[in-house]
Amino acid sequence: MALNKPSHPILVIDSSKLMCKLITQSLAQNGYTVISVTRVEDAVAIIRKTPVTIVITAADLPEVTGLDLMVWLEDNYPEIRVIITSANTNQAMLDFVEHHRGYYLPKDQQRLDQLNTLVKLLLQNTALTAYGITFESQSLRLYDALQLLVIAKISCALALQTPQGKGVGNLYLEQGQLIHATHQNGSTGQQALSALMALQQGQFHVTPLPQRTPMSLEKSFNEIISEGAPSFQKGDEAAAVSFASPHNIRLLFVDDDDILILILQRHFKYAGYQVDVAQSAQQAIEMAKQTDYHMILTDLNMPNMSGLDLILSLQKHGSTAKLTVMTASLSEDLQDFLKKNGVVRLFLKPMRLEDLQAFIEYLFFKNVFKGKLSNLSTLAIIQTLAQSKDKVRLHMLDLRTNTTGELSINQGILESAYFGLYTGQTALTEILDVKEGVMVELNYRIPQSSNLSLSVNKLAAQQRAEIDAFYATLGAPATLMGENISAFAHKVDALLKHI
Repeated sequence: MALNKPSHPILVIDSSKLMCKLITQSLAQNGYTVISVTRVEDAVAIIRKTPVTIVITAADLPEVTGLDLMVWLEDNYPEIRVIITSANTNQAMLDFVEHHRGYYLPKDQQRLDQLNTLVKLLLQNTALTAYGITFESQSLRLYDALQLLVIAKISCALALQTPQGKGVGNLYLEQGQLIHATHQNGSTGQQALSALMALQQGQFHVTPLPQRTPMSLEKSFNEIISEGAPSFQKGDEAAAVSFASPHNIRLLFVDDDDILILILQRHFKYAGYQVDVAQSAQQAIEMAKQTDYHMILTDLNMPNMSGLDLILSLQKHGSTAKLTVMTASLSEDLQDFLKKNGVVRLFLKPMRLEDLQAFIEYLFFKNVFKGKLSNLSTLAIIQTLAQSKDKVRLHMLDLRTNTTGELSINQGILESAYFGLYTGQTALTEILDVKEGVMVELNYRIPQSSNLSLSVNKLAAQQRAEIDAFYATLGAPATLMGENISAFAHKVDALLKHI
C-alpha cells in the first residue's frame, strides 16, 4: 500500500539558516527525511545525485532564485513537486508559480503546520503532481495527444506523418500553448492547423522545440479548438461517429477451417470487436440476413458453396458490409472478378493477424494516430482516454521498482485494477503513485474480475478536493511584492550558467 512518507528525501532551500533549520526540524518530527541547503547551486548538485521527492524553496534567493529553480526542475525533473515560500508576494507571482505546476505557501514560522499538511497532501495525491509517465498508443486521436501535451505544459514540436512515414506537417507548443503550425503545402498558422487536424490517420513524433519558433497562433489551444470545426474534437463525424471503439464494429469470418476460425474469433474478440463465425457460405448468408455486419472476411475455397458465390449472394441481398477475401492462390482473372464485385481487400494465406487488424482499423477508425508522449500525468492519461473512448485497457510499468499493473475502463468507469500483488482500490492507488513509468494502451478485453467501480470523474475530483480545501483555508496574502515577478521567467539562462 502507498505510504505517506516518501522513500526519497525532501530538499529544503533557503538563504536563512534559521529558516532551513526550522523547516527541517518540523518535517523531521513528522517522519520525513530532509536535506537543507542555502544555495540553488548546491541544491542542483544534490538533485543530480540523489532522487528527491519534494523541493521546498524560498522564492527570494540571492543570484539564482527559487523560481528559476522551479522552471529548471519542470524541464529536467518534472516528477519532483515544488513548493515556493515567500514572505512577500503578488498575483503575478502566484500565477507564475501555478503556471509552472508549483505550489505556494507564505513564509512564516507560524505556518510550519500548514507546510507539513501540504507536503502530506502532495504525497497522497501524486496523480495530480507527478509528470514522469511515458505513454504509448497505437490508436490515439490527434486531439487527445495535443490535450495531454497541453495539460502537462510541455514545450516541443509534434511532427506528424502519414501511416507510411511521410512528413505532413508540424505543431509547436511552448509551455502547453499551441504557438505555431506548418503544413507541407506551405501554409502556416490557423490554415495549417485546420489541415493537420483534418488528418484521419498517421503517426507522430515529439522533438525539441526549435529556438525562435514563430508565433503564428496567438490564441490558447482550447480557444482554437472551440472556434474550429467539429472535426477538431471528434474526427470525421460523418464517417466515424459509430466507430469510436472496436466494440461498435461487427465482424463475420467465414471459413471451413475450424482452427483458423477459432484463432480469428479469439484474437478479435479479445481486441474488443463483436465477432461471429460461419463454417460455410450457406451459414454466412443466413447470418447476414439477421445481422448488419460492418465487414465480412471469407475464404474462397469452401465445399458446396464457394466464397465467390457468397459474395454474389451478399450483393444480391443488398449487404452493406465491407467484403474482404482470403485465399491461398490468386490469378489475374480472379483478381479482376473480386475488384468488379466490390471486394475491398484480398489477403493471401497464410496471413498475419496484425495486418488484418491494421486494415480493419484503417477501414473504420478515423483520426487515429500512433506515437509516444513523455512527462505526462497518469491521471491526465486516464481522464483523456476515458472521455475519448468507451473502453480502455492500460498497462503500467513502474521503472523504479520494475512492477507491472493494468487498468480497465468501461464507459467512464474504472472497473478493474491490478498492480503487482495488489488489486482493486489499493492497486489503483499504487498506479497513481508511480513517479517514473511507461503506460501502454492495449486492446480492450473483459477483465477476469471487476474489483473496482469508480467513476473517472469522481477519481479526479477526489484527487483535487483535499488540496483545494487546504488552499481555501490559507486566505489571501496580506502584503505585496514590489518587484515585477514575471521577470523571473527569463532568468533560466543565468541558472544554467551557475550550474
